[in-house]
Amino acid sequence: MPTMPARRLTIQDNRQPKQPRSDQASPSSGRGPGCLAPLLDVARRRGVSGARLLACTGLAEGDLADPGCVISQDAEHHAIENLIALLGDVGGLGLEVGSRYRFTTLGPLGFAMASASTLADATRLLRDYGDLFDPFVALELQGDDSRFGVTVRPRLVSLALVRFVEERVVAALLTTWRDIARRALLPSGVSFAFARPAVDEPYSQLAGIQVGFAATQTQLSMDAADMAFPLAHADAYAVRVAEGQCRQLRNAVGDRSSVAGRVKTLLRAGAEGVPDMEEVAAVLCMSERTLRRRLLKEGTTFAALCDEIRRSTAEQLLSCSHLPIAHIAGHLGYAEAASFIHAFKRWKGRTPGAFRSALPSEVAP
Repeated sequence: MPTMPARRLTIQDNRQPKQPRSDQASPSSGRGPGCLAPLLDVARRRGVSGARLLACTGLAEGDLADPGCVISQDAEHHAIENLIALLGDVGGLGLEVGSRYRFTTLGPLGFAMASASTLADATRLLRDYGDLFDPFVALELQGDDSRFGVTVRPRLVSLALVRFVEERVVAALLTTWRDIARRALLPSGVSFAFARPAVDEPYSQLAGIQVGFAATQTQLSMDAADMAFPLAHADAYAVRVAEGQCRQLRNAVGDRSSVAGRVKTLLRAGAEGVPDMEEVAAVLCMSERTLRRRLLKEGTTFAALCDEIRRSTAEQLLSCSHLPIAHIAGHLGYAEAASFIHAFKRWKGRTPGAFRSALPSEVAP
């Protein structure tokens, strides 16, 4: 094995406000980076940096500018925990975040909802894609000729975050409805399952009506006539296209939001080459032992992932003919060019020079 010089992983501030949940599974929400934008906005307005909000998520602020970024439930859960830990258990914090939602926040799902015939049809999309709206709740739809109801049931979330996610989803539903309908909609009823907070004005201000607390379940009700109002941008074809994008987003989730996928993202992001296991584990708020165990559960190892990233990075760098082989070897963490050449022959069955020479006829698109 070649000797690898130490590498510095400059991803983010890893100070963590709370203890990480490193042994829990990291299921995927399949949501794009827009789902964290309201959290970041509220954090910044209250003096919390993006780096501190994203501590222990495995994400940096720059990652959220990538439209291909997929946010895992574990990462989003950590971000919410961080916000609450840094600001305190403030009543109405979920409302503040949810009220910043727009249909564009939801990515393809938001565009599908905005293209539906009515608000009721837009909301019925949540039966199939509710996890893309909010992965921490189950939404149950009820309705008759006079009333349209949505019941919110928390799931996949720690007890400390239940109030936050209930507040957030009610506020997000109301603001998303108002955004796509372009109307000042008033619900016919809003009730929360948690006890009345010390200050309840923000709840009534958001809803526009008196809000109930200590109910058997969190529920939002609308007049059926409001939900049947035609939407200005109704387009059945656009709905089908956006739903296809929702399905594609889900299909893309597996690799990028798995632990292995998050490790590969961090390996690619190393500013000075491929970082070592200790640095990657620290960014993910895990011990090296936990990271090793989690990767084994996914059928891989840290060494195998490093090999994969070095191989793909080497191919990309070799396509730049002006880069010397020794320079590429050093960037990938090899102490000498000979070690890189030996590894590349193992990967591709030829030397880096032979691979580069063959690019025009065999490899170039």
